Amino acid sequence: MIKEASYRQLRIQLICKKLIVGASLDQLISHVNSTFSKRGFEKESFDKRTIQLDIQSIREGNFEYINKDISFDNNSHVFKVKYQRASNIYIFSEDSEIPEFNMLDEGERMTLPFLIGILNPYKNIPAVKKVLLGLEDTFYISKEEQKSVKAIVIPKPPLRKENDIIALSISILGHISRNECIEFNYISVHKLDETLIQYSKQEVIPLEIRLYENLYYLIGFNKKTEEIRNYRLDQFVKLKVSKLTNSNETIYFTEEFVKSLNLKKYFQNTIGVWCHKSFETVETVEIKFLGWAATYVQAAPIHSTQVISEINKEKNELILEIKIKLFTYSESRKTARERSPELAFLLGRFREFCEVNEEKLIEKYK
Repeated sequence: MIKEASYRQLRIQLICKKLIVGASLDQLISHVNSTFSKRGFEKESFDKRTIQLDIQSIREGNFEYINKDISFDNNSHVFKVKYQRASNIYIFSEDSEIPEFNMLDEGERMTLPFLIGILNPYKNIPAVKKVLLGLEDTFYISKEEQKSVKAIVIPKPPLRKENDIIALSISILGHISRNECIEFNYISVHKLDETLIQYSKQEVIPLEIRLYENLYYLIGFNKKTEEIRNYRLDQFVKLKVSKLTNSNETIYFTEEFVKSLNLKKYFQNTIGVWCHKSFETVETVEIKFLGWAATYVQAAPIHSTQVISEINKEKNELILEIKIKLFTYSESRKTARERSPELAFLLGRFREFCEVNEEKLIEKYK
């Protein structure tokens, strides 16, 4: 429910917008009340006295605005609103500052229910709930606007212990912001029989959180192996901050070290969260898509390096090339799918509607 103070702030924002060009008191009252009614706020109409008090608050700067270094005039007014008796309008003076707000225009307001719809699956997390409630007060989201939240549907089954995973993500982001190295036990073997699960201790510089194929990953620099690795957050156990041996002093990492890793370049030729060895080379993989798959990949690229090299509109086919890292070519690993499990997984959804040009890829190894 929107608080009274938020109603007042919204009224002032609406009035200020009108004061730029000038408006009579009746026009201001009508504009404020019609806007509140249009947005579906359950609030009685505002009267002349209320709007006059709002105008005085604008003059005094007694509201929230984001202008910097505003000075007072001789009447202790922050913003100069004058009344032109001849035309019966209120208007900002030519030499007055104009209040600036974190205000969305009408065309941008549907961004709010969109964001709420994205966040709703996590609303049971206390911090997310606070954010959602804060959005209502900050941007004055009406019940009418909130109706469209239901139109944002994320058709994915919830992860096992998803709230715990999100809470872990938030905790790791805190460590990243404080440049803290972390330690955790990691489930290194995938077994349905949990009695066979084995743990390994990991000492990591946390770099970023990635959401890929409905799973959350930490991308981190493993301090023991000195390489970038990915870690599924649902396989974490007992996360803590790294400490110096025989000391309670936290181990930190530097921004310079993170920049030296150049993560953007590192992942440029990878798929999803896959971490490759430095000696693995970038290869150009040519893939033909047929029928519905051709239309799909044209509208929704499968990789950031994707380049369409040929389109056959009559057959509804297209050929594209992507540049990705592959495992080293060997007798046991020849094809693109064999040299890249993540590519095999990615193309699996297209079934018989995609073909990799293996001959072109293998040709240079013959």
